Amino acid sequence: MAAALDRIQGMLAERGLSLTDAAAPELARELLSSSDGEIEEFFGHGPLRPLFDDDRVTEILVNGPGEIWAEKNGALTRADGGFSNEESLRRYARRLLSSHGRKADQRTPFADAVLAGGIRVHVAVPPISRKGICLSIRKPSREAWTLDSLEKAGAFPANMKATLRGLVKDRKNIFVCGGTGTGKTSLLSALLAEAGPAERILALEDVAELRVGHPHFLSLEARPANQDGEGELPLPKLLREALRMRPDRIVMGECRGAEALDLLMALNTGHPGSMGTIHSNSARDALQRLELLALLSAENLREGALRSLIASCIHVVVHLERTPGGGRRISSIAEVKGVDGGTFLLRETKPA
Repeated sequence: MAAALDRIQGMLAERGLSLTDAAAPELARELLSSSDGEIEEFFGHGPLRPLFDDDRVTEILVNGPGEIWAEKNGALTRADGGFSNEESLRRYARRLLSSHGRKADQRTPFADAVLAGGIRVHVAVPPISRKGICLSIRKPSREAWTLDSLEKAGAFPANMKATLRGLVKDRKNIFVCGGTGTGKTSLLSALLAEAGPAERILALEDVAELRVGHPHFLSLEARPANQDGEGELPLPKLLREALRMRPDRIVMGECRGAEALDLLMALNTGHPGSMGTIHSNSARDALQRLELLALLSAENLREGALRSLIASCIHVVVHLERTPGGGRRISSIAEVKGVDGGTFLLRETKPA
């Protein structure tokens, strides 16, 4: 019994938890009759443990207790194993969320949490999810991407690396766009690493995913409201605070809401070399989506004036796409040349 208690307390200590002496023996008796797999489900990641330990896995998708998928090296395949039952999966999801004061139930069927190391978890529960509890887990890269490592990974040809470095050196405002999972965050991290070592880079993120190899990189992470609707720190608020922190470059991890107009106004007052990402199907679509997001929060602002503001603030849009084999690559680098007749003028360069 003493050895079992030591093992249990060690597991809990790894997670910053503890047991009272009165509760420990009862739990120990329960676990002594359990298999190693059941113990791992109770304390750890259960059948997901091999996927968490595999650095090649970037996404883990759970569709009910018996169906697990994983994205490895850009390809999505079904993984072996599963949770023992729905209750085991429910207990696991509850544990992930409760450590961050979140929960998912019939009243709030969706919830998000960020685990240690920037691992992002999204939970959906029945009856919204017909297959049972669904988890979407995104694992950030443990290593900071560089332009050299992205070139080796086939993200762009060698002759395009000098162009990207020149854009950063010339302090161009750059937006990286593309669909989900195209590598926007990885490219943004690599571009920021090219900034001068004396420059102060301040990033604003919903979830701290950027891994930047730069000596003066800071990230401010937004915070949702708690269960009582208090304590929210949205991106527009963080942006206003960031402007008081002497940034040389401002970075918007992902632009998808009211922060779009605030960011454009900030870029219009200085901070050359700022960057951000946005979901879109092309460089032109990225500018149009940025305009739409800004209009949703703007009052008494004409579309034409906003379009001109965007054209003067955003100098370059880099579009990423997924290849048929699961890789990620730059499909175009578009220089914003202005507006003509209500249309953004772009000069696009595509990989040779």
